[in-house]
Amino acid sequence: MGDILQREGALPVSGSCTQAEVVERLQVAPRHAWIIERWLLALQRHGHLQRDSDGYAWIDPPHAPQLIQLEQLYPQLGFDAQMAGLHQQVIAQLPALLADRLTLTQMLLTGNDPVAALGRYQCNLFTASLNQLCAEYAVGFATEGSPLRVLELGGGAATLTQVLIEHLDGHSLNYHFTDLSSLFTSAARRRFRLEPGFEVSVLDIDIAFDQQQVAHAGHDLVVAGNVLHNAADPLLTLRHIHACLRPGGMLLFTESIEDNLAMLTFMHLLLSPPAQAPQRRRSDVFLDTTRWNEALRCAGFQVIGCYPDDEHPLAQGGQRLFHARRPQ
Repeated sequence: MGDILQREGALPVSGSCTQAEVVERLQVAPRHAWIIERWLLALQRHGHLQRDSDGYAWIDPPHAPQLIQLEQLYPQLGFDAQMAGLHQQVIAQLPALLADRLTLTQMLLTGNDPVAALGRYQCNLFTASLNQLCAEYAVGFATEGSPLRVLELGGGAATLTQVLIEHLDGHSLNYHFTDLSSLFTSAARRRFRLEPGFEVSVLDIDIAFDQQQVAHAGHDLVVAGNVLHNAADPLLTLRHIHACLRPGGMLLFTESIEDNLAMLTFMHLLLSPPAQAPQRRRSDVFLDTTRWNEALRCAGFQVIGCYPDDEHPLAQGGQRLFHARRPQ
């Protein structure tokens, strides 16, 4: 982040600049302006920048990035080795990406299966551990006899889907996979076409589910893997979820609860709204555990737990599994 701000002349080593000036000098597209705010706040938080009434100024410019380290670090965190190369390509193109002269989607489509590329991003030690825990809770909730009616929101590359299907093998199951993108729903339909009781449809988490052929109070379990932060209004989306669960039904969802600094120069570019859509009102995309639990209670849920706790080694990944129930 610091290297780009200095190299592109957006925030020179001497003097100070406002956030708006940095955005202008980098020619950042309006939809990506929130990313620059997160960069500046991160650099300030880590002691590289100071902020006063005149704007931001360097106090300890970071050293040049050692991108070769990505090749060792990504596999250590459980990522596919190809992620390091893709991240390096994205960093090299960040000025063009921020200015919308190039999009991350275009880069993912070039020589790659975009579904597979996004799947590799979701395959890491932290996400895998939480997906495993989510599946274990789902198995504990399944009962003999009646089919477990599952609704998955924002299924994407079906990373969580696969884990759940494997763990629930042997249980009677009606599984409804949804995503906003037909790219992912088409891929899921092909991949799970032989799974009994597996249904696929496009669904927008910002619109009442019963307006999208999802039955009111018709599901036992709703799951979502790192998707609810995309909601325009998280509380409203939680209310949509509450309405589609039967009394006593359960919600399990994983979420990042803080910025991931590496992803702010990589996959978080996908979180920017479309060019013609309203811009983000806030730059803090991810809610912390307190705000998620407050939103769950306001939506009518009973909060059961949030895992792991802050002292657990997995907490360093900045992700949590939230567990809530619609009261009887």
